[in-house]
Amino acid sequence: MGKAGRIFCIAVPLALTLISLVFLVLIGLAQTNKDSNYLSNLYYVRANLSAAPASVTENRKALNTTDPAAKDSDGNIKIEDFYTIGLWNYCAGNGKNVSTSSASLGQSSAQKVNYCTSRQTKFAFDPEAAWGLDKDFTTKHFSDKLNSALDKYESTFSKIIGPFYILTVTSAGVTALISIAAIFSRLGSLATTIAASLTSLLSFVFAAVATAAYAVLAGAFNAALKDQKIHFSLGPSMFIYMWLTFAVSFVAMLFWALSSCCCSGKSSRTHKSKGHKGEYQNLHGGEAGYPMQTGGWSGQGAQAYGVGHGHHQPQGSFGGPAGGAYEPYRHQ
Repeated sequence: MGKAGRIFCIAVPLALTLISLVFLVLIGLAQTNKDSNYLSNLYYVRANLSAAPASVTENRKALNTTDPAAKDSDGNIKIEDFYTIGLWNYCAGNGKNVSTSSASLGQSSAQKVNYCTSRQTKFAFDPEAAWGLDKDFTTKHFSDKLNSALDKYESTFSKIIGPFYILTVTSAGVTALISIAAIFSRLGSLATTIAASLTSLLSFVFAAVATAAYAVLAGAFNAALKDQKIHFSLGPSMFIYMWLTFAVSFVAMLFWALSSCCCSGKSSRTHKSKGHKGEYQNLHGGEAGYPMQTGGWSGQGAQAYGVGHGHHQPQGSFGGPAGGAYEPYRHQ
């Protein structure tokens, strides 16, 4: 298999590696552009407060932000209809007063994102700060289970998810770069296989931790705030992208391993013998007195060269017809 075959052999795992990298980039861009409908619909959890009673909106704290969209006319936190939580931050908005111009920028006519918070590597959604809830409300409505889930989320999971994402996307990028060396040798495929294995492992841990953290968090919120008509739901697209990243990177790792042991970059050469000792070509169509292809002797040639003259050396086909044959080994 030559270089062309080698390139074809690694085309599939390389394509899968690039696909997983694209998925990771989309996950990282989620909730980073309030004017993009596609990125706004990529989230881990969506909190719906559109039906929340007045008890949620009363006695709110002042929000420490320079974004005027997050404040009401009194300078306090403005409760939005929904809050979507991404990897680095959260965005908030409502479904009212959607202009034609915003729809032309990609905003859905069913919702409008008013603002997104600044991005943080170890981001954790804090409902008390986001909604400006006072202590009386949290004491009354936040159950022990919810407080426990929030503590684990803020102290552990939020500090793992972001860094693991960075490690995963870095490993995927390095795998794509190393794969260039895999075109030329199986040793390059071996190095790429090791990098792809690390990417697959990191993507699994990243997806598993994020799924567990936000599933537990959404369940705890729904159980505690059901009476307040606040509903949390998981974002299907985000979790599909995460687990597809793991699945695609795992399959890519298997193909890289296959290319490191079964696809050679060297061309196969077959050496054909131009002739074997003792085989002779009959240049005269098998006329009597001339050697045959098998090295045997027949007819008058056997008598002329072998028996009749007592010579046992094999004669080459250098002579002419019988009677005037050239005998290079004739004894004087």
